[in-house]
Amino acid sequence: MLRKLKEKFLEMLFPTGNSCLACGAELKSGGDDNGGGRFSLCGDCLGSLPYISDGTQVCEKCGKPFLNEARFCPECQNHGKVFERANSPLLYAGSAVKLVEGLKFLNKRYLAKPLGEFIATEYIRRGYFADLIIPVPMFPAAEKLRGFNQSALLARTVSEILNIEFCGDILIKLRNTAHQTALSAHERRKNLDGAFGIAGADAESKKLKNKRVLLIDDVLTTGSTLNECAKSLLRAGASAVCALTASGTAYRPPSENASKNERRG
Repeated sequence: MLRKLKEKFLEMLFPTGNSCLACGAELKSGGDDNGGGRFSLCGDCLGSLPYISDGTQVCEKCGKPFLNEARFCPECQNHGKVFERANSPLLYAGSAVKLVEGLKFLNKRYLAKPLGEFIATEYIRRGYFADLIIPVPMFPAAEKLRGFNQSALLARTVSEILNIEFCGDILIKLRNTAHQTALSAHERRKNLDGAFGIAGADAESKKLKNKRVLLIDDVLTTGSTLNECAKSLLRAGASAVCALTASGTAYRPPSENASKNERRG
């Protein structure tokens, strides 16, 4: 009895079978109109996702799409990032927002599977190399309230696919910070300054020494979170830090972001 209840509970959290993880449509095998279930998504859901394709002009540092012939977006030109580079397979818009927010806010933990598969594909497509995979951590009280860390779920999926060691306890968040959503780029940097650190510094520094680290997160907005995490990892001995996120926003000039925040109230 208890075993059956446990199986039903796990199925609710991590559905399996032949259904699209986004819309629930039946997945059919073969190359039919349904898409065959690549990434555990149906053809319609796959087709509606806003991919950041090879032909898209992106910043060489943070990977954000921007309309400019320069190598780096203005944010990265004006505020240097210590991570080597970052990329995202999906633009944080449309149906990609539904997937990310479904995972993050609606407890749809099973969405870590397709999103993690997208990240793993991006790792290969962009020619990344890493020794360790580390998720962006949450403050313990915040993680307890949510019940999970969505970045850790994504990182575990990527680790399993790529067969790269997952290290979920090395990087920690030292203090709770204000929500980043309505903050400007400057406010985000200030909000996160010194917010991350290394657990059991001596022992973990040995594990990080001369290792290339891949950071995993759900969304890249300004890159401030990844940058602060990378600072801690590099100080602890990592030779390099790169990052992949499930989705990323396009670059917007500060004036556009200010207007957007004003409309939010």
